[in-house]
Amino acid sequence: MRTGEKQVAREKNGHFKKGTSGNAGGRPKVPEELKEAFKAAAPDALQVLKFVMLNSREKASDRLRAAEIILDRGYGKPVQAVDLDASSVPQVVFVGDVPD
Repeated sequence: MRTGEKQVAREKNGHFKKGTSGNAGGRPKVPEELKEAFKAAAPDALQVLKFVMLNSREKASDRLRAAEIILDRGYGKPVQAVDLDASSVPQVVFVGDVPD
């Protein structure tokens, strides 16, 4: 346990006791100054991505990844469709008397 950390209630098997969280405080907040510094560097990061994407001397996989990053940030990641075949869901079969 690190210095300053509270002991969290756990079961004998190591699991957290019911109603107890292992991360009650949640993820630490990023300081506003740091967020602003990242935002200020974003145009430079975009220029690097564009350079890699458009540079024919870069590996094709790197060029493709740079293009994906640009598109994901600009338009969001594509939605993935899920095709569920309801006929493949197992059905319950009762043998003998049918319950009421």
